[in-house]
Amino acid sequence: MFRLLPYYSAASAIVVLVMITSLTFGYRQVAVNEMVRSTEAHNVAFARIFANHLWPRLAPFIEDIRGASKAQLTSHPTILDLEHAVAELAEGLPILKIKIYDLDGLTVFSSNADQIGNDKSENLGFLMAARNGKPSTKLTHRETFSAIAGELRDRDVVESYVPVQVSGNAPEAVFELYADVTDLSERIYDTTLYIISITLIAFAVLYGVLYLIVRHADRILKEQYQRLQDNEKELSSTLDELKKAEEEIRHAANHDALTGLPSLRLCQDRLASALSLARRQNSIMAIFFIDLDGFKGVNDTQGHEAGDHVLKEISQRLSACVREMDTAARIGGDEFMIIYPKIADDSVIEALGNKIITSVREPIPWKDELLSVGASVGISLYPDHGNDSKALIREADDAMYMAKRKGKNQYAIAKPRHQDEEPTEPIVASSA
Repeated sequence: MFRLLPYYSAASAIVVLVMITSLTFGYRQVAVNEMVRSTEAHNVAFARIFANHLWPRLAPFIEDIRGASKAQLTSHPTILDLEHAVAELAEGLPILKIKIYDLDGLTVFSSNADQIGNDKSENLGFLMAARNGKPSTKLTHRETFSAIAGELRDRDVVESYVPVQVSGNAPEAVFELYADVTDLSERIYDTTLYIISITLIAFAVLYGVLYLIVRHADRILKEQYQRLQDNEKELSSTLDELKKAEEEIRHAANHDALTGLPSLRLCQDRLASALSLARRQNSIMAIFFIDLDGFKGVNDTQGHEAGDHVLKEISQRLSACVREMDTAARIGGDEFMIIYPKIADDSVIEALGNKIITSVREPIPWKDELLSVGASVGISLYPDHGNDSKALIREADDAMYMAKRKGKNQYAIAKPRHQDEEPTEPIVASSA
């Protein structure tokens, strides 16, 4: 029965979760993007302020230290002058740290002196600013951060690489500014929680109203379903009996009553399908025609009950010799047929012929005795020995009789078509 209430509850929960997640993520993403965009604009403006004040000292300094070592760079007298100037300019601004790079990516100045002389030429943000002349910005969270004012902890930081363009459109240096946006991030977080709370309350009210309606509808559906179920039980029982009888009839028509193997009728249908597949795929298919040697003697000396036992046992052994896609069938009396499609090479034919003969020859326990029979096997191949079922069966049957004439308990492969010579010697599986 379709239970409306559980589905409604589950669907509502999913919708609420999706809506809250979408609203939360959407708002937070928009807010964070706007915060980063706004902070980047401020960083660009601050970078221009720093550049305007520092460039008269910075430009000759960059030229002077070109090719200098880190030790020479950190000991340069301009560094101290820049530190004082940067500290004075950054006072009262939300700038945590500033770095200055030449166009080769060398850190010519940093408010954290340990970073002076570092190479940032492979940094993506620096490359975008230096090559494209456009600011590059990202938001990061820092557990610890070395700022101009000292060591800070647990801060959200927006860092911007800003190209400095003084005399033309081409960048002449790159400033990296770090701005503290922790307070803004916390406000965004608080607003996000508020949106979640309001949304939850609204959905809870809507859910409660709809729940009462759905529960009433669910009760009506349950009552109607119970009545239908009572009527269907009797119909289902009748249909099951008819289906079982139909399956039994179909099975009896297509399977041997004694062994349970496919009958001649079903074997012919599967042979036609296998031939059709072989034609489409241009592949090789084989028919193994098997006649038991010595079966009549078992029937005459031990009785039909023993003969039936032998037929059942041989049927199981033949079924064990083939693949799932193959067909092992009893086509009458002590005659069997195996349809073997999609053959890779001739070695498969020889291996299966030997396997059949060896399997059939194994003694069969019967009461206090062991019964023994053998097998003469005739093999025909598509397309070598025929293009239709009748021709292939006829060739396999002729090959089987050729195996019997050669001494039984062996197999023979039919001769190729369009040849007038005598049948070739059969490929014989040796018998113990």
